[in-house]
Amino acid sequence: MNGGSISIITTLHSISLLKNICLETEENKYVIKIGKDLKEIEKKLNNILKNYNKDTKLKKTKEIIKRLIETLLVVRKTSQEVEKIGFRLSKIGNKSYLHDAKTAIHLSHASSKSALESIKVFKSQLLKLK
Repeated sequence: MNGGSISIITTLHSISLLKNICLETEENKYVIKIGKDLKEIEKKLNNILKNYNKDTKLKKTKEIIKRLIETLLVVRKTSQEVEKIGFRLSKIGNKSYLHDAKTAIHLSHASSKSALESIKVFKSQLLKLK
């Protein structure tokens, strides 16, 4: 595994924590919608992880590196989106799970930074290939 894969997995863990908050929050239409949105983001990230892991095993050509960078940009944006959802749930979700919301926020933030570091590495590799 590499930093990019870990970034994706970390965001998936954040989503798990936030989905749990949604399940443990009393009937609230907004929280129910957030839970459904999180399930969709989770599906998307699982597909991204599968493809990303395949791409990292391929020979590093310009096209592959560009694809890895594009994937990590999506992961970065997604982890930032999950972080924002965590902030929302920390305000409106079940207060007994505030520690889970805060943990998800920190994990998502770390995931975003991790994706950025991987992007930097791939961009330097791309410059060496030119």
